[in-house]
Amino acid sequence: MINHSKPTIETDDFHVVRDQLNSNMLSKGLKTKELENRLKSFLNVGFAETTSSGKSALILGLLSLDLSKDDEIIIPAYVCRTVYDAIRFLRLKPVIVDIGDDYNIDPIEVEKHLTHRTKAVIVVHIFGISAEIDKIFSIVKKYDNNIVVIEDIAQAIGGKYKNKKLGSWGDLAFGSFHTTKMLAGGEGGFLLINNLKLIHKFEEKKNEINFGSNFSDFSASLAINQLKKLNKFIEIRKNLAQRYIHQLKNLEQVYIPFTDFKLNIFFRFPVRITKAFDFDSLKIKMEEQGIQIRKGVDLMLHQIDTKFYCPRADQLFNQTVSLPIYPSLTDEDLNLITFSLKECL
Repeated sequence: MINHSKPTIETDDFHVVRDQLNSNMLSKGLKTKELENRLKSFLNVGFAETTSSGKSALILGLLSLDLSKDDEIIIPAYVCRTVYDAIRFLRLKPVIVDIGDDYNIDPIEVEKHLTHRTKAVIVVHIFGISAEIDKIFSIVKKYDNNIVVIEDIAQAIGGKYKNKKLGSWGDLAFGSFHTTKMLAGGEGGFLLINNLKLIHKFEEKKNEINFGSNFSDFSASLAINQLKKLNKFIEIRKNLAQRYIHQLKNLEQVYIPFTDFKLNIFFRFPVRITKAFDFDSLKIKMEEQGIQIRKGVDLMLHQIDTKFYCPRADQLFNQTVSLPIYPSLTDEDLNLITFSLKECL
């Protein structure tokens, strides 16, 4: 089976994990601190803290903001529900807004939903596609300079927007080392802070919070080695994307939405099917060919909280098929995927 997602684990990854096991240092220690320092340097941010997951990183970031019950956090409809669950866990109010044609949160929709209760806006760079973070930052800070802009780079670490690393634009950012993400650590996440005032607030809150969100040196050893190879991983992903584009560009019923290689590191390769089709049937047919496909997201957030209306997210949700793309995908795999998609459609 060609999996939809797969970590890229190479011989050198086995070696560093073995060496860490031999050191008998497995819990949070010097290797974790090294990873945090490497993240700071790689992303050019002021502060990095490893956590047990991306969700816990977001929770820790929000906890440090001294928010009150029902304070509003603006988020896009088209994102993993983990973001929504983290907000609800803290008894805050998610305000779900529509997306643009790039699958990312629409700056115009953000502006429409700003209120005196808005305390933060979460900008998700979904699929590895850079959102228009500069526009959102400008809109938000013009409305109220105290509103915090938070970047979700779980699918986009290593990406850039206008030659500036994603994760370094916002006041806060968070990401994940989950097995399916750009950098595999098995599990775990990280919180980034790029605002001096918020760094001080987090440090003050850190011991008071006592959230119990530790990372481990065992996972850090693998994540460090993966971070060293991230630029290579991105280059391979872009090469695979070029091959997909070449093989699918003339297929009438398939629309390829992204060809700008400066704005996309291709964590996912979503295509839009322009004719009516049943996703579940297509999924079964592709699996019979030994290929896993998925929708872009399992569900949209306004399907959970139905008072929000997001028609563009609905349209893209119904049209999108996410194809496998990761550094260990072979040329033969990709050829089979494109051939099978054409046949099944």
